[in-house]
Amino acid sequence: MSRSGKRYLAMMLPLLILSITACSSSSFTPRKGVLPPATGYLTEQDVLDIHPTQEVTEQDIQAAIKLAKTDILTLTPGAKIILVQSGATVPDSVMQEAMMAYYQVSVYSGIAPVKPLPKLPPKGEAPLALPEPNYIKSLRLAAAKARQDKIIVYWGNLELAQEDKQTKTLVWQRYLSGDIPSSTKQMRYLVHFAIVDVKTGMWAMYVAMNHQNNFVATLFKRQQSDINQIAYVKEQAYRLAAQSLAEHFSSAQISAAKKSTTP
Repeated sequence: MSRSGKRYLAMMLPLLILSITACSSSSFTPRKGVLPPATGYLTEQDVLDIHPTQEVTEQDIQAAIKLAKTDILTLTPGAKIILVQSGATVPDSVMQEAMMAYYQVSVYSGIAPVKPLPKLPPKGEAPLALPEPNYIKSLRLAAAKARQDKIIVYWGNLELAQEDKQTKTLVWQRYLSGDIPSSTKQMRYLVHFAIVDVKTGMWAMYVAMNHQNNFVATLFKRQQSDINQIAYVKEQAYRLAAQSLAEHFSSAQISAAKKSTTP
């Protein structure tokens, strides 16, 4: 392999688990670029409209309790959803395909909004308070105009397991970048979702079943082998996550329906 080819593989490996490219439609959208690590990722606070510094009254809490009793968060098969991957302008194509088996999917950017920098006020004047960007409310508005029912945001992390020599048990650690240690025994890709109702703003978090594979360290074409193994465990995790999400909410809705009809 040429020197430029090796350099390309070295760049691709740490970026494989990151997210990427543009917006809209129910067909796959190819990726075109990659964000640097830890740049532009959505937090749960961005998605769930939680503001720790904002004052919350008892009336706000009671109103939320009342809404939760009267409105059940549903996610029916065939629902129109906007799918978002944290840190990516377009969700991974494999996740798009997996979710399309259960829902009508459109996609949207998962890049966290950049807070505006305050301008220096004239001498002796107080600085102007700039409005804070509200990602999820802006997305709910866009979804309402597009007649979408739900917003589903997901996060994914790759973890590697090595054996503890004293206890002989596997110890899992999150993979960020760099070469995968040859002492790695297994790999797994963890996925969790936030489901937000466009109409009410009600939300639910769901941690999907994870998929893990044995890791095979190779000496020949090691970087390509690592890339292939990461891609495989990630693809299997996405398909399992989409399936378990659909099954979970399907069974939860059946249970809720039974409760509502019980005298």
